[in-house]
Amino acid sequence: MLFPHTFSECYAFPLLHTPYFPLSFLMPLKTLLVHIGLFALTFLTTSFAGVAWLNMDPLELTNLPAGFLYASLLVVMLLTHEMGHYIAARLHGVDATLPYFLPFPTHVVPLPVFPFGTLGAVIQLRSRVPSRRALLDIGAAGPIAGFI
Repeated sequence: MLFPHTFSECYAFPLLHTPYFPLSFLMPLKTLLVHIGLFALTFLTTSFAGVAWLNMDPLELTNLPAGFLYASLLVVMLLTHEMGHYIAARLHGVDATLPYFLPFPTHVVPLPVFPFGTLGAVIQLRSRVPSRRALLDIGAAGPIAGFI
């Protein structure tokens, strides 16, 4: 059994009820909270990085809203890219996770070579890719989604 959890412990995606995204697609609540938590931490660390890009003190909390525009744009760009991969994987029948965002606290560890506040985002393919064509589609879908 793929998801041995009861319905009360899971979160369903009712808006994605199509042949490619069946209503029975359930995710354990704990896993969903991990995705939401990483997304929130990534938004926070990119906000700090946005404040630093403005040559303001990132540790001064009153400066934090100044970095929200940078964080919003960067996180939306990452989300678009990763959802391109995710949707292509689901269309090809490949089981994939939602994006795991990777926060990187550049305000704590100031590295001049990586001042963006994030290491990006990844998805995990949990089943085999059926063909090389599907692998190419899944791999190309992220950059194409970001381009559009």
